[in-house]
Amino acid sequence: RKAAPHRAPRTHGKKAAPYRRWRRHAPQLAQPPPCRRPRMTPATPTAAAPIRQHLPSSSARCGNPRPSARLRLPARPRAAPSASMSAEARPAPSPVPPPAHPTYDLSAVIALALSEDAGDRGDVSCLATIPTDVKAEATFIAKEDGVIAGISLAEMIFNQVDPSLKVEWFEADGNYVHKGLQFGKVYGCAQSIIVAERVVLNFMQRMSGIATMTK
Repeated sequence: RKAAPHRAPRTHGKKAAPYRRWRRHAPQLAQPPPCRRPRMTPATPTAAAPIRQHLPSSSARCGNPRPSARLRLPARPRAAPSASMSAEARPAPSPVPPPAHPTYDLSAVIALALSEDAGDRGDVSCLATIPTDVKAEATFIAKEDGVIAGISLAEMIFNQVDPSLKVEWFEADGNYVHKGLQFGKVYGCAQSIIVAERVVLNFMQRMSGIATMTK
């Protein structure tokens, strides 16, 4: 289909304006307005607190000042340190006693360990199976290589259970022994040895293990 020829507009005797061809542009999408920072409005000044004027009372204006409820006394001057009181003349501070520790009273620790092991009635197994007049000899044999420790404590335990027990040691505290070595023995009442040997072994094994690990 052919396009119709362009016709000039009617002017009715007037000069026709030049014809312009308008171009069609693509429709523009509405864009959001640019972000603007909000205008900072000046803060309204707060009303200042009224200044309280302290006016003299009528009695003060008349020449009779009102006495204050609180009287301030002058501070007492401190005595200056005497020149004769030197550092050497000052008494030495008293020594602080050491804190209470179980190792300071080994007798109480041993008595507590024996009471926990045998109780108030004693070792019932020994009393029921072993006569009181039976004598025996027990030996100390190392089960592993290590350092011996706790010999002096073992002697205190044997002496506290039965002073008649005879203890003999072949090694001293701090000596290194090998497995299977006999390093001590005890002779006396069989019941007393059995009652004491469990507590002795508990202490010596613990102390010897610590000495071996820290050697």
